[in-house]
Amino acid sequence: MLRLFFLLILSISLLPAGDLQWDLAAESGMYQQESSFPSLMGRLNGQFNYSHALPSISLKLQGGLTPEWLGNQSGLSSLRFSGKMLSERKYKSGLWNIYFLLNDYYFHPAEQNYAFFQTNTFGLSTLHSVDPGKTLYSTIEYAFREMDSKPSNKMGLWRAHGGLGLLLPLKARLRFSLNLEHFVIQSANEADKHRGWRMGPGMGFQFRGRFILRFNYRLDKAFSEQFGSEQNMIFMRFLWGSFLRPGLAAFLYLDYQKTENRNKKIPLILRYAPLEEENRIYLKLEYDLNKQSVLYGKGGYFRDTLPDGNNIYSGFQFLVGLRFKH
Repeated sequence: MLRLFFLLILSISLLPAGDLQWDLAAESGMYQQESSFPSLMGRLNGQFNYSHALPSISLKLQGGLTPEWLGNQSGLSSLRFSGKMLSERKYKSGLWNIYFLLNDYYFHPAEQNYAFFQTNTFGLSTLHSVDPGKTLYSTIEYAFREMDSKPSNKMGLWRAHGGLGLLLPLKARLRFSLNLEHFVIQSANEADKHRGWRMGPGMGFQFRGRFILRFNYRLDKAFSEQFGSEQNMIFMRFLWGSFLRPGLAAFLYLDYQKTENRNKKIPLILRYAPLEEENRIYLKLEYDLNKQSVLYGKGGYFRDTLPDGNNIYSGFQFLVGLRFKH
């Protein structure tokens, strides 16, 4: 994984001169799992964005690396890596882009090691303005995930996603969407397979004025070709932000995911599961020290459910951090 991260850095050094931005944050504080004593924790988060405009298209590279240590009481640690390569072309009434995504997630509890590897090997998305204030958008992609854990499995899926975006008064935006996926999950030795479909509607709202407000909701229903109706999956994300005074801002974040009505006939090793079911709610205060550095504090509750459905980690975090950007 680290080799892939440095490969992205090397790729940027070999590309023509473009716009390079980077962001580095370090934070530490208290972490308390339910029914345990508080312990210290720390997290680093580094990201970069590179873009280069050509006469007809633009090229973009993005990468991120986040190591995390959750204290001596729990013995938990994790390491996340993300990378994205994108080629974008604009035309009179819209744009299209082709992209490649790569995500690595290593999670290490005290007693065993989990390693998740997911890559969207190919994606094509389009955005087309059909009328002032109305936009059609679509995405088609193939994704492959290999999960090295207990249990271990592999999953490949085709995904089609599309919808309609509307521009409302006061520069607010409303979006309606429909998601369709076909997945194949197989055990590590490829002896067992599970095929199925996921589909469902979604909506989003965004406003940016004297304050920021974003809300996204999606409901997916999964169907198994071997076992019948499988489960419902709910995804919800909320963000509110506002300046309290010059240089001081407050943000409220909410991420919510829930899987309902799991079909117990499906073997654990073949169950469809997100890379992680992360639920969190926290409040964050940011103070601009200068144009390149931000001091912040945040606190809230989180709950992570790993794909095996048995390992659940939850508790409270209270952190202070320093962020540098360029």
